[in-house]
Amino acid sequence: MADAPWLTIVGIGEDAPDGLSRASRAALQAAEVIMGAPRQLALIPDNGARRIPWPVPFADGLPILDTLRGQAVAVLASGDPFWFGAGSVLAQRYAAREWRALPALSSFTLAAADLGWPLEPTTCLGLHAAPLGRLAAHLAPARAGLCCCATATRSAPWPTCCARAALAPHRSPCWRLSADRASGSHDLRRRPG
Repeated sequence: MADAPWLTIVGIGEDAPDGLSRASRAALQAAEVIMGAPRQLALIPDNGARRIPWPVPFADGLPILDTLRGQAVAVLASGDPFWFGAGSVLAQRYAAREWRALPALSSFTLAAADLGWPLEPTTCLGLHAAPLGRLAAHLAPARAGLCCCATATRSAPWPTCCARAALAPHRSPCWRLSADRASGSHDLRRRPG
């Protein structure tokens, strides 16, 4: 298929490979090259494809991906690649005919379902590479919020930093905090605060 996109953006959760859709598994099987965070690469079985760990910061991986144009490439992205994920960056960089996306459940969807929270009124923030000050603007008593952040890009324990930021201005017992790791997997670990 000469018209098939060379790049497939595969949404992956902590439940991979079992949680991957049939289309996502087929894309990974057909890939000549798979790029993703080391933890994501570790979740999928070896199919003989060349594996390239995505560097930190994210922008450093884009020139590498550019050199792979024309090969069958799968990029692993957490959950829904278009909700605070890599998808929007890749979609802006490459023509629509060059890529396709196969999303999975987002971290926000998984966390809200686990907590029993409706997503519509919940503030959802992606703080992977954003300053902590971005969180402060959204804090208000009796307001639900979910923050998704990658600890690999932080020097301090990020859940602790978020908790301090959330509690400091309010000192209110109405705040309910928890730190989840590996949402959506059998290895889910929750630390209530």
